[in-house]
Amino acid sequence: GCFPGCQGGPQDFDSEFDNANITIPLAGGRGGIAADIWEPNDDEFTATNLGTGTAVLNGLTIHTGPDADWFRVTADQALLDVTTRSDGGQMIDTVIWVYEEDPGVLFEIASDDDSGFDPLYSRVVNVPVTPGWTYYIEVLEFEYPFSFLGNYALDVVFHP
Repeated sequence: GCFPGCQGGPQDFDSEFDNANITIPLAGGRGGIAADIWEPNDDEFTATNLGTGTAVLNGLTIHTGPDADWFRVTADQALLDVTTRSDGGQMIDTVIWVYEEDPGVLFEIASDDDSGFDPLYSRVVNVPVTPGWTYYIEVLEFEYPFSFLGNYALDVVFHP
């Protein structure tokens, strides 16, 4: 289901879930990093539903290796920008993929590594999409499945 407040339009989910993180211990007793509240969202079947339109998420983590973060969103305009960015804490090197949903199959329509505003972050811009269709966004740390652990934010922006 959709998280509270995701009826469409610009959204900042972070403010609704401040301090909602849990700690996931790492193998070998090395401590842990807080898993974000959208876990588990490790594949297209458990993707976080962002609803329709633009969404801004802060406080995301790659909390264990391997950890993939998947998001599902419905387009409300013809072009899509997806950006990962720093969100304080430990920086990580993100890679993003955007997929279009076709019954039973996902097709990659865009991907990026290191074109973000910071050299470690990723960004795709002006990706043609169809309003009303569902799209999936996958975020990985560059070294997946032997991921470095850290924090990031995600901007999903639809525009004409």
